[in-house]
Amino acid sequence: MTIETNQEELKRLRDIILATIDYSLEKSANTIKIDGRVIHESRYQRLKQNTEKHFRQEKLEKLERLLTKVLKEPLARADLNFNNYIKEKTGYEINIFQNIQERVDKIIKQNKIKNEKEFHDAVCMISKLGQESIDESKINVLHRLCRDFNTHRTKTKNFKDDYVPKELSHIKSPNEKFRLIVYENERNGEYGTTTVSVSGKNAGGSLYDAEGVKLNIRAYWKDDNTIIIESKKKYKVLSRHKQIQFFNEVIEINLIEN
Repeated sequence: MTIETNQEELKRLRDIILATIDYSLEKSANTIKIDGRVIHESRYQRLKQNTEKHFRQEKLEKLERLLTKVLKEPLARADLNFNNYIKEKTGYEINIFQNIQERVDKIIKQNKIKNEKEFHDAVCMISKLGQESIDESKINVLHRLCRDFNTHRTKTKNFKDDYVPKELSHIKSPNEKFRLIVYENERNGEYGTTTVSVSGKNAGGSLYDAEGVKLNIRAYWKDDNTIIIESKKKYKVLSRHKQIQFFNEVIEINLIEN
């Protein structure tokens, strides 16, 4: 690769990565905010700083790895607008679905999902095809292969060292737009957390986390826009928030500690 070619590729990668980060940040800001802030905003800023640093240092391989990393979000959403956005913002052509399409065709041909990577590819393609409203037969095949893989994974996966979630309560908001969930995460009976979270159609977030399990923590809806969390002052609180916003819907969180 000549110096000129190398510089052009460095610039291409930098511009696409920065545009992707801006796109993801904009999506997050429009989707969900906690206490008035975009979730993971500081993470996006660090990614931008690393991108500029790798560009200055001419670290081509690091920029390539970083591009793969930031593309995971639009891929997870099967975002059909993303390719056009990048073209408009940077002038560079990109097709985030090209390689996935090839890999999914291979999965269908082998009639089996063999690993987590193939599973995520299949889930992404199901979402993409569902938005395009085409080829329902392929969607049905992929759904079947995903179910088979999940069944096999559940039977064979060793959960010994994993945090295993245990749902304690699950309450829909009065307008049925959101779900309020209290659950425990416990590891080998030695350490755990109790979490209160709320989720909408496309996003969700943690509202309150306390160290320990078997705690006397309750959460319920006062109305469509107010959540009550009842806890105790003696608990070690890991995180707490006062407000969560989904698009234009704001939900206040009132914490009562006895």
